[in-house]
Amino acid sequence: MRLKKIHIVNPEKVKEQFYGKTFINSDGCWIWKGLLDRIGYGWFTLGKEDFKAHRVSYTVFKGEIPDGMLVLHTCDNPSCCNPEHLWLGTQKDNMKDCAKKERLRGMNRNSCKEKR
Repeated sequence: MRLKKIHIVNPEKVKEQFYGKTFINSDGCWIWKGLLDRIGYGWFTLGKEDFKAHRVSYTVFKGEIPDGMLVLHTCDNPSCCNPEHLWLGTQKDNMKDCAKKERLRGMNRNSCKEKR
């Protein structure tokens, strides 16, 4: 799966938009208040393109996402956009993390994204 590259022209403006579309929960997650998909991931519009909010957060607060890398959550909350809860990894890393946290056994294919 090839994900679209995120190009941010005005990072400070995007950060302001992010702060306005999130609230901080008791776990320190920045919960996305905008559009969510059926699994709970937020969507953020840049120009005329839509991107997953946590990927935009990573890009604007931490830097570019290399080709082939996913943005994963330490908090396992798909609607979280806190850059301190995000890390880069491969799909293999994602599945290892999922198994380590025992979110694979006897669950559906979306179970690694289940906790919200």
